[in-house]
Amino acid sequence: MKYSILSPIIILSMFHITSAFPHIDQSGAGTLVFPVGARESGIGECGTALADDPSCLFYNPAGLGIISDHMNNGAISGFIEPILPSMKIKGQWHFGLPSIVWQDRAHYIGGLGFSVNHVNASREYTSTIVNGQFYSQSSYTPNGANILEAHGNRDKTIDSINGTTITTTGKLDETVTDISYGRDLLFNRNTKSSLALGISAKYVRSEVSDTDYNQVGRTFALDATMLAVLPLGFRIGGGFYNIGPKISYNGTGPMGSYPIPFSVRLGFAWKHEVVVSGIRLFCPVSTIEMNREITRNNAGRQPDNFIRAIYDDLISDTLENRRDELQKFILHRGAELNIMNTVSVRVGGLIGAAEDRYEIHEGLGVNVLNHIAMDYVRIFSTNNRPRNGQWSINVNLFNLVKWSKNDFCWWRKV
Repeated sequence: MKYSILSPIIILSMFHITSAFPHIDQSGAGTLVFPVGARESGIGECGTALADDPSCLFYNPAGLGIISDHMNNGAISGFIEPILPSMKIKGQWHFGLPSIVWQDRAHYIGGLGFSVNHVNASREYTSTIVNGQFYSQSSYTPNGANILEAHGNRDKTIDSINGTTITTTGKLDETVTDISYGRDLLFNRNTKSSLALGISAKYVRSEVSDTDYNQVGRTFALDATMLAVLPLGFRIGGGFYNIGPKISYNGTGPMGSYPIPFSVRLGFAWKHEVVVSGIRLFCPVSTIEMNREITRNNAGRQPDNFIRAIYDDLISDTLENRRDELQKFILHRGAELNIMNTVSVRVGGLIGAAEDRYEIHEGLGVNVLNHIAMDYVRIFSTNNRPRNGQWSINVNLFNLVKWSKNDFCWWRKV
């Protein structure tokens, strides 16, 4: 049986192209690092220190333990964005299927959340062999890749396959199902300060198929995070993400075993609402954070688990100097201005020096009736990277079980 390894490799690489984490070709289960939430994306994909809406299930589940207007009394959130819109590839979508969160306002139980994050990517492309080399009509397929071995044609001469046209359809369906819990351990009613811890348990199912095969990989992962809310509106958040075993694909085909994208994040934020005579005039937000994926795949042996990857990738890596290590961190920064609890204007960006990635994010949000919030963001890449022009839409329904006449004056502080 002959298998095309090119289409799954191309599709899997989309994870790293579209996410904010480097280490291309190092890790699998890329949906684990696909950011969720148009609001957070609008401020440069900063959510680790804010964690005050349902997107905290992705950024920092400790936020479930700290009471928020957008999660208290129950909330549902949905999210959608295309993948690689600048490359005009149809049928590539990332969905944040309805996330459900609930908070205990009495601070006894904490907060619970459930979410489903799904990526669907498929592509049909036509390739022609010329002098044993692979040339494709697809803009993102690497020219010059030798397909004699890739298609199992080692027993054929170059002349026998010259001019051969190969049509390949590659497809990827990957779903991450998440259950999260957060609890505030040190709530102080006088200073409004808190210290919360959070944990997420995630189940991953990844299906990669081509015209010749179909393979399924499964794994699980854990997140362990913290969030501190300090006096004067300052917030600190961070944690360890995607702690778990490698993902291994069963069946006969080219897909093997890959480490999942174990990552670390640390963020700082400032948020302060200005209320005058009961009117919520404005609420500025400023935030900055950094993250890095720590994984190590190895030729000829199984990929490192997350514990060994910390040593191999950070400590004993003699191929990279300290500057190279620092450049693998992704720096995010962003700001938001909410006016009268109704309209939000956002701007942010990220810098990924290791991959020469520089992006500007711009977003808008609308909140009405203390129950409905809609957010939109658009990404601009200064060097025309594949995410240039990518957009996202998010809809949140919150405060579901508590309705009152005050909802018609949502710009007032009750």
